[in-house]
Amino acid sequence: MATNDSTAPHTATVSREWTASAANPLAGRTGERVTATDRVEDWRETPGWTWRWCRDSQGREGWAPESLLTVAGSIATLREDYDARELTVAVGARLTVERELAGWAFCRAEDGARGWVPLECLAPAMDK
Repeated sequence: MATNDSTAPHTATVSREWTASAANPLAGRTGERVTATDRVEDWRETPGWTWRWCRDSQGREGWAPESLLTVAGSIATLREDYDARELTVAVGARLTVERELAGWAFCRAEDGARGWVPLECLAPAMDK
């Protein structure tokens, strides 16, 4: 099952704007336990791009990729550090894509802000 997990950093240009959906989303460190709900979805109905709605010990909620969780009933353990923060981006912005996972890219903006953006909002950057 493909997870679309890529870790080679590269540059992308925003082709469609995206607005972050939560101000204080789920975050945790490797080995932390979070509450795993029954809300599970394949992003854009693509098998292998599976996300689960979770809640951390501070009450923050958000989507987490199933591939980063070990789920046992209603408890999930994070397999690595994870932050569900999304990045608000405007068309034309250049981003450094640090990781691609399950239909999303974890990016760094030129101002240093970091967060997730759907891959469908990004295009390969043209060299200047």
